[in-house]
Amino acid sequence: MQSRSTFSAGNLVFDGESFYVYDAWNRVVRVHKPGTLEVSDEQLFGVEGEPFVWYDYDALGRRIRKVINEGTSPHKTTAAGDIFYYDGHRVIEHHKLTTIPTARLVSSGTKRGRVSADTPAHLGTRAGSVKPDDFALKGTVVWPHRSYVYGFNDIDEAMMQIDQTGRPSFLLTDVNLNVTGVLNDRLELIEQYHYTPYGEMYAAETVTNGTPTAIQLPQSPNDYFPVLATSLGHQGLWFDAETGGYYNRTRIYLPKYGRFNQRDPG
Repeated sequence: MQSRSTFSAGNLVFDGESFYVYDAWNRVVRVHKPGTLEVSDEQLFGVEGEPFVWYDYDALGRRIRKVINEGTSPHKTTAAGDIFYYDGHRVIEHHKLTTIPTARLVSSGTKRGRVSADTPAHLGTRAGSVKPDDFALKGTVVWPHRSYVYGFNDIDEAMMQIDQTGRPSFLLTDVNLNVTGVLNDRLELIEQYHYTPYGEMYAAETVTNGTPTAIQLPQSPNDYFPVLATSLGHQGLWFDAETGGYYNRTRIYLPKYGRFNQRDPG
């Protein structure tokens, strides 16, 4: 029994942990729990679980909002979210959404049989699927959560972030632009990160008075990723803790597989 299946369009649909839904422009718009889905002979059987994250995009294709269903049952009534503001194609400001009602954030699964590699890439955007409408207006907005400053040498050369109180912290990067550490406003190292060659974070530490203490990273798909001092990681890209992927503008990169969710848009 294999754990992954892709459409002929090149989009990852199911990886054993999540079921991905795409729009007509090959953008991930919703991610579901696996439910009872199974893959056999490149065919997908079963029913996907409830959705746990939605993504919205602007007319330029930039991801401007995500809403995360924090509940583990249809009765959960809160969610969290993010709103993103851009300078061109770089996130320069990030707002948090909290206390979002999620009464309509749960859709029932649809039984699937013989979903093969020839199935159209937009499968799953079915009639009746729910979507978080106007949640930006219904949630409590923390304005802003962080702002970001970049260097001149590369579009993703992250250098500094400023929190909602105006206090800066500084980002250390390696030659591949991976964010490897965070300095506070007194230039003291407070966190450091380590990556595999494919960009997956395999270790992280908080640092107090020069002494590192390991941060517990997820050991299974059901574990939550810890809240770190920055959301920028591999190659300076935005890390989505809910999926373990990096938002790379037109595609999502999954370091645990060393591949992108979607085909090259070019």
